[in-house]
Amino acid sequence: MSAGVPLEVDLETRKIILPKESVQEHNLEMNGGNIDSFIKRYIHPDDSSRVNELLLQAGRGVEKPIQFNFVVPGHSRQFTLEFRFTIEYVHYAHTRLRGLVIMPSENKEN
Repeated sequence: MSAGVPLEVDLETRKIILPKESVQEHNLEMNGGNIDSFIKRYIHPDDSSRVNELLLQAGRGVEKPIQFNFVVPGHSRQFTLEFRFTIEYVHYAHTRLRGLVIMPSENKEN
């Protein structure tokens, strides 16, 4: 993940879009590509409320990186990751966040 994983989030449809290669390489279960399911399954419970609040802020135009602890299901491993994005407005009705999920340089595996 050193180069980052491309990620898009459509805030209106709550759809998360990851390249198929990334889903397979990282063995992710996308459950229909819903951001809420993704947060529930992979984001540490202590971070989920903050991640949802930052997504709401992004919907209001705030471009601020979203840092979170990614939990590997079935293991005790977790990684601190950061979603750096730009806001794009699609067809005047959708707000989409497009960016990369990266490991911040000070990141340590927990």
